Amino acid sequence: NWLNSWQDALLLAQDAIFDFVGAHLVTVCLIGAALSAILLWMWRLRRGIVLRIELGAINSETLSPADMAARRAIFDVYRKLSKKLGRRFRPISPWETPREWSLQAMNSLNLREPAPLHELTDLYARAKYSPHPLGHKEVEAARTAWQNFSWEARPATEEKSVRSLS
Repeated sequence: NWLNSWQDALLLAQDAIFDFVGAHLVTVCLIGAALSAILLWMWRLRRGIVLRIELGAINSETLSPADMAARRAIFDVYRKLSKKLGRRFRPISPWETPREWSLQAMNSLNLREPAPLHELTDLYARAKYSPHPLGHKEVEAARTAWQNFSWEARPATEEKSVRSLS
């Protein structure tokens, strides 16, 4: 019977897989753990590189750990903002400053209140370029501005298309 033949073949394949994994279980687990550790290390290294790139003109070796953490938090909040605006408006162009981009976004979108957008953009510029230390107060201001950032839905324009019968 052909059904029994397929069943036997599947059972043999299943037994072969279980035998292989059972014999090499320690090796498979060690390789998985090593790959996970390498990926975690690369992710942490990427975050540090991105922070140093974002800091740009500021010498990151002279900043205190608390100041670096505050700048990183402001950069994270600003990244959320730029993703959200990138979907609604457009991504920032390489030749634009954050302030130019936010002004164009404010003009194109129907913002309920433009103050959070301005405040977050200013905080981002301070975190990126200012040599003065930033602290918890600025991080809370950025998070509050992010929570207050919203826009009203534009009213849908009804364009009725007329089909001509031919």
